Amino acid sequence: MLRRIFPHTFSSLLACTLIPAAAECQSPSGGPLDFLEPLIGTWTGDPAWVAEHPGMEALVPISFRWGPTRYSIVDHAGLPVRGQLFTVTLITWNPVSRRAEFLATQCGDSLAFRGYYEPLQNGDIRRTYDVLYPDGSVVQFRESFFFDGPDAFDWLTEWHRDGRWVPRRGTGDPEFRAIRRASSVDQELEPLERWAGRWEGGGGTSLSLEPGRGGRSFYVRSSRGDRTLQEGLLVWDPHVAALRSTEVEAGGNLRRIAWSVDGDVLVRIVERFDTEGRIQRWIERWTPTSDLACFDVLTDGSAGLPGGTRFCRAGAPQGLDPGSTTAAPAVE
Repeated sequence: MLRRIFPHTFSSLLACTLIPAAAECQSPSGGPLDFLEPLIGTWTGDPAWVAEHPGMEALVPISFRWGPTRYSIVDHAGLPVRGQLFTVTLITWNPVSRRAEFLATQCGDSLAFRGYYEPLQNGDIRRTYDVLYPDGSVVQFRESFFFDGPDAFDWLTEWHRDGRWVPRRGTGDPEFRAIRRASSVDQELEPLERWAGRWEGGGGTSLSLEPGRGGRSFYVRSSRGDRTLQEGLLVWDPHVAALRSTEVEAGGNLRRIAWSVDGDVLVRIVERFDTEGRIQRWIERWTPTSDLACFDVLTDGSAGLPGGTRFCRAGAPQGLDPGSTTAAPAVE
């Protein structure tokens, strides 16, 4: 039945499942999105430009990466301090319009973006798009990326007004310069060093954050007594320019966690994928006490997890509330 309804999908799925080396399952060496190759990677604002425009660093980092084949690209623009995605964009080749079209959504807001990319002369790139507002209004923008070598480009934004394109900056100069993100792993992991060690909570629960071999990662482990509840590896991911961990629970459920430091507070944005296909998402804020000997785990409660649990360094007085006996980070 499925084969009659979706003949191409069925045959493609069968080929990719039974014949992994089939030509149609491979990422082709060339494709219609190849003109976007210069954007592939992670970009941040040029330090000199950021210094002249306080607050604008929140627009970056921006990461472009290939999808399963070279017929799609995923674009993430993030808030570097909070660690939350600002926009997520899917760029795909439309064989009907013969254009590299995209759709983007903005978290924490109801805006949407719809448009297309096109190549310009000298390897430069432009994207033209509609901004869709909640009240139904639509405003058209276009952004041009003028490359200055392989590791930098100037970003010019224009909007469509009175039948013509008008630079958003009255001078017509590019709004900012983006450069490839060059990360120092040691520097990115340094804020986590104060959190390293073993921490104990109520009910025999403990968690540990231990440096990995070579000092370029941390092993994360949560336990109750001698039983491991979940464990994983925390690393700096240069592709998305952020701290990420993958943790596996004892029952096989998987957690993907974005870590960031907000002042003295450690923020963890947790996505939990269980073996029955369900997904939960919540935010944890590990807030230290003034003497840094303990921290309280506060959650947004969206996943129904208990919050307010206190963890203290092994051997330090815990000072737990009488009713607080379950560790928020651990789920059985």
